[in-house]
Amino acid sequence: ADRRLNLTATSVLCIPGSQPERELTYVQVRSTQKYQQHVTACVVYAIRQYIYITGDWEILNRDGAWSVVQETADFWVSRVEWDGRNFVINHVMDPDEYHYNVNNSCFTNAAARLNLLFAVEAATHLGRQPDPRWVAVSRESNGIKIPLDETLRYHPEYDGYTQGTLIKQASVVLLGYPLGVPMDPDIRHKRHRPIREMHGQRSRDDVQYVQHWHAGAGETSGSRGAV
Repeated sequence: ADRRLNLTATSVLCIPGSQPERELTYVQVRSTQKYQQHVTACVVYAIRQYIYITGDWEILNRDGAWSVVQETADFWVSRVEWDGRNFVINHVMDPDEYHYNVNNSCFTNAAARLNLLFAVEAATHLGRQPDPRWVAVSRESNGIKIPLDETLRYHPEYDGYTQGTLIKQASVVLLGYPLGVPMDPDIRHKRHRPIREMHGQRSRDDVQYVQHWHAGAGETSGSRGAV
């Protein structure tokens, strides 16, 4: 069977700033379209994972894959602002669709950084010179801000998030895996799960198990209280 990835159906999702509508209210749908830009980076993450799993780097030379990687990286460079310490991304919607027009969503910023890192890697693999802006914005030190509360030792969902806030889903737990954000063991070990509505998405327990495994913890995610 032909295992090559066909981008015809997915590339439309990579148009900067465009997002598919979801099962939301009218107001939420309008906000999703305007603010939920992390979907752009998620498409490039899928291309990245496909290449890593199959070794099919040639996809970058066909089906528009390189254009998707390049143009989304350019989008994130145009989207960031310099705040004197880091590059920040303001006015977004986290995968937690209950909160929008927030600044520095952990998931959005981490996914954008991964998008840029892969653009640098892909360009190098193709023998192209990576855009120096991609390198600058994606660097670990003084690159895109990943919010961290040093006092409580956890990653808040976005700037200004307070513990106990009701959310739709806990996207911060995805930082360590699968997004691969470096973090100290005590932070990785913590249960990154703010209070969620009962009908919220329940797909994070499996990720919690992976996080605990990485942290070398013998207990399961279900044995710890919510952050």
